Amino acid sequence: MRGAPGLGSMLHREIRQGRGPATEVAMAGPMTHMLISQVASDPTVVTTLDPKLQDILIDRQRFLLLGSVGPDLPAVVDALTSDHVSDRMHDGNLPTRVPTNTTIRELYRKLKAGPIDTAVLAFLLGYEAHCDADRFVHPIVNAISGGDMMVHRHAETVQDAAVFYDYTQQDIKTSDYLSWLALCEEQPRELAAVFAAWQPIVDKYYGQHSCRVWFDSYKTAFTIAREIKYHAGWSYPRVLQIADADLRRFYSRVPLPVSNTTGHFYKDVFQRAVSYIAQLWQQIYLRLIDPADNDILDLCDDGDLNDGRNVRTGQTFYLWR
Repeated sequence: MRGAPGLGSMLHREIRQGRGPATEVAMAGPMTHMLISQVASDPTVVTTLDPKLQDILIDRQRFLLLGSVGPDLPAVVDALTSDHVSDRMHDGNLPTRVPTNTTIRELYRKLKAGPIDTAVLAFLLGYEAHCDADRFVHPIVNAISGGDMMVHRHAETVQDAAVFYDYTQQDIKTSDYLSWLALCEEQPRELAAVFAAWQPIVDKYYGQHSCRVWFDSYKTAFTIAREIKYHAGWSYPRVLQIADADLRRFYSRVPLPVSNTTGHFYKDVFQRAVSYIAQLWQQIYLRLIDPADNDILDLCDDGDLNDGRNVRTGQTFYLWR
């Protein structure tokens, strides 16, 4: 599942052409989310998707990537207010939480009612990928960090940098991270369609918040963050600069929830998440185009994105079965 040097589909082609803003820092975590969606939509890696779905994922990849960080988009506004919307999208223990599959199911119902907007569909599938990636990865990161959020952040920084390197044979360039924002804005009609589909869901379940403001604030925060550089561990290191002990602890020998063994993060976690998510995309798409009236509750259960626990059954690591 490794791309050729310099590969990386639309996102990286656009970057090499000099498009997209540059900055000098990036937060931990989102790169792995974007890469999971990117690799799962790569026809040289996943060959089992319906051809029409494959075309949609390639054509609308920027919105797939937008969806893949969707539950994290409110985080910047949350940091400046007391809204805690991102927490309500992730945390299974909050009394004000909203089931994590709510946005996915609501977007599905909208698309099912027709017509199918391909940008919205790509966003939905990216959002679903974010939720399941968290359920795959966070139990492992939590087992490593023991609940220490600074260690958690550092682990995700190492994993982001190393996964990107293993897939592309390149270190993360600063523009790699932010270019997807600019690329979304290059298709304003499609971006507006995504916001138009998402905003009523936000209003209904989370109160009066603007998903457009979340998007703009997320983008602005990282532009400002270039002045912070390595402060608070927000900058991605070059892989060769990562200490061997950190690579072993956070990447090459991570605890696995099966067989009580350790495994390699890229091969045993990242690739497994990609395979699972691609299969789920296929099931969601086939159900969507089926003329029968249906739902996807059985495909997208409610899970705590912080610890990987199935909220309904209480079982952790349930996606590893």
